[in-house]
Amino acid sequence: MLISEFPYRNNFKFHKSPREARGGVIFKKPRNKSHRSAENQRGGSTSLSTTKHLFSTEDDMKLPPRLRTIVRFALRQVFPARCVSCDDYLTEDQLACGRCAHAVFPIEGPKCLVCGAPRLQVEGTYSGVDEICGRCLARRPRFETARARWEYAGVIAEALQRAKYQGHLWMLRSLARAWRPWIDERIARASDEVDSVITAVPMHAADLRARGFNPAHLLARLALPHRHVASDLVRKTVRTRAQAALSRDERLTNLRGAFECTNSERVEGNKVVLIDDVMTTGATADEVARVLRGAGAREVVVLTAARTLPS
Repeated sequence: MLISEFPYRNNFKFHKSPREARGGVIFKKPRNKSHRSAENQRGGSTSLSTTKHLFSTEDDMKLPPRLRTIVRFALRQVFPARCVSCDDYLTEDQLACGRCAHAVFPIEGPKCLVCGAPRLQVEGTYSGVDEICGRCLARRPRFETARARWEYAGVIAEALQRAKYQGHLWMLRSLARAWRPWIDERIARASDEVDSVITAVPMHAADLRARGFNPAHLLARLALPHRHVASDLVRKTVRTRAQAALSRDERLTNLRGAFECTNSERVEGNKVVLIDDVMTTGATADEVARVLRGAGAREVVVLTAARTLPS
């Protein structure tokens, strides 16, 4: 496919940097500062206009199936799949190449029934069954359960960091594709009795403008193209300190009162699936769950792509 035939050619500027030159042309859409959606103002959605074209879902494209297949094949020629660790091109829809796949660590085996932490890491012993860990017994979180697909280490940690802090959004697309079967199955379980409301952990509007997108919301949309991910349920109203250097108790205090529910009608009486990219101590998920439960949510289930393991 020639660049001149690219369907969005007139909407993009072409840039090259020494790093990007190895991988080809990078497409960047000119910024339009005069338009900012209400979702962007709330801090719940992505704001990079390029994601509308580079990461379009089947629902967004609104094309007949045959034409959609042709367009997606053409886009794959322009944006081939690449290993999220070493950037090598992949021949199939994989997360990492054969050399890097050993550094992907799925979370498996017995877990805490509440926070989802592997039992061996939490207790130092291996009971062989799912139980509630001592941390959750001492202070029960407001969410019903939390589960994560991978350990936040190796390839997964590198991919999320490069996507969030270096703007390599194609890595989120690769992560979402690998995450999709897992998260789809768990949402289906949560929705056995009644349809669940799905949302992502919001960012403060100032942080969203600085970064340009909400990683949790973008990852959720890419992983769940056939489901609606609401961005108008919760808003972060306080710009809190960075959580990285804080203890668990300090994180809980830091986030207290930082979120508010903005659509209690959608929340009341429903089960809410809360999506985030990474869980560390669970303080953010706990505070958002507290707000949702206060607005009448029947229960809150937390699903994340990755989590750090308790020390």
